[in-house]
Amino acid sequence: MSKLSEKLEKLFSAVTFAEAGEFDTAREIQSDIDSKDKLNLTKVN
Repeated sequence: MSKLSEKLEKLFSAVTFAEAGEFDTAREIQSDIDSKDKLNLTKVN
């Protein structure tokens, strides 16, 4: 699997958990993405 595909898979997983109300799990996935890939997700108001 390509690096981009892996990043997108993790990102979509985080979004899915957040939509289901599992915010802590979504944050853990996000922090894993941020620490490894320097991808920065921001909250949209």
